[in-house]
Amino acid sequence: MKVQALEQFNDLAERVMRRKGDIFNTTEKRFGEINSTSFGVLVETVEEKESEEKAKQKDSTGKNKEKQDKSEAVI
Repeated sequence: MKVQALEQFNDLAERVMRRKGDIFNTTEKRFGEINSTSFGVLVETVEEKESEEKAKQKDSTGKNKEKQDKSEAVI
């Protein structure tokens, strides 16, 4: 899952300093660990753009427009 840092913090598990606004991948378990510290909520989930773009490409029949465009170009 993709998450975004809300505050700067030292990610001890990954041995890296996360700055406010950094977006990185983590597991749900690690997400819970980061947000359960005494410092409060440090990260939030981020919607992945790829899935949104794929949803926009589908037409009303549920078929992917990109695939339709390729088939039309072959004809």
